Amino acid sequence: MRLRIEGLSKTRERLASPRADEVMAHALAAQAERLAAAVRAGLGERTATGGHDRPWTRTGALRDRITAQADGLNAVVGSNDKAAAPQELGTSKIPPRPFLAPAAAFEAEAIAHGVRRAVLAALRGTPDPADDRDRLSVRQSQETPPVRN
Repeated sequence: MRLRIEGLSKTRERLASPRADEVMAHALAAQAERLAAAVRAGLGERTATGGHDRPWTRTGALRDRITAQADGLNAVVGSNDKAAAPQELGTSKIPPRPFLAPAAAFEAEAIAHGVRRAVLAALRGTPDPADDRDRLSVRQSQETPPVRN
């Protein structure tokens, strides 16, 4: 019996190429921005209590200062607003009102899957799965029935 594996050299090349690191870095940056957008969206919600439990909704300043930064395989989502840490962690006078940690916990699995999909797509040499236009156009062209005259 003889076993032949085809395509192994191409897979090795893809794994060894610097492109894999580039794809991971790009995917991580995109997912960090996704998390930042989720945090901003959460900070924009008003509550039934008039905002007392979420004072940052009064001006929107904290929401507007949420940023995502990525450098290679590291990414950070946060804020340099002076109210961010006291709101997230609390102080001796105010209770914690976390906005970063809950969003990160909620988005964690989707972020990991997003990076995974991008890396797998790069290894397979397929279009970026985050680009729905590519997938939709492929699906539509495959699912369109032939025209009969």
